[in-house]
Amino acid sequence: MKPIYISIGTQCATTHVFRELGLHNEFLPFDWMISTPEFVYTILKLLLADNADIDYIVDNHFFACDKRATLKVPEHHVIDPSGSVLFNSKYKICFPHDHITEKEKYKRRLLRLKNLLLDKNNYVYLVYVSLSSYSGTGNYTIDNEVVIKDLYQYIHKIDVLLKNIMVDNYKILVFDVAEVKENKIESDTTLYIDLQPSSSMVIAVKEQMYRLFDTEQIQLIVGKKI
Repeated sequence: MKPIYISIGTQCATTHVFRELGLHNEFLPFDWMISTPEFVYTILKLLLADNADIDYIVDNHFFACDKRATLKVPEHHVIDPSGSVLFNSKYKICFPHDHITEKEKYKRRLLRLKNLLLDKNNYVYLVYVSLSSYSGTGNYTIDNEVVIKDLYQYIHKIDVLLKNIMVDNYKILVFDVAEVKENKIESDTTLYIDLQPSSSMVIAVKEQMYRLFDTEQIQLIVGKKI
């Protein structure tokens, strides 16, 4: 099987790690945004279980950006009509690198994601990286409201969804800085890796990826050097 690495949030650091390890070969929906596990689960359910039309998913869920925001300090945004960050208030997610006219690219990326997940020749690693959050929560705020809720429950829902569709040709990797880990649900297809809050999450996650590779818990793309 061909190992494929897919970001499922919650920030751009996940994709930066893939790039530095030579694992990022295709642009996918959750690469360059700030998302939540609830949002990722909802989109995957629409895409895979409900087989919803991709135009509908993008227009009404994924890229339904109705406000703008400004980054005040790392991991803390405020709603701001003149802000540069696109904000989807339905799911409280941010698109810091996009313009409102770039909707079509997400339709292509969602179709690409669906094809990768349904290809039985792939072994898929879905990787979640917490925000650094020196508070030890792995969270971010919009207008001082904490956004990520029920992390472990939604990771578990993603796991169950994928198991019903992909069976066992995947693994979820969760790089987690939360100090309090209430209601974490263990699974043979979900691996939790604890991290300390850091201003350099890319370096911290890379080091853990090396460790997982050395202990043969993950595979890297054949022919790629790290």
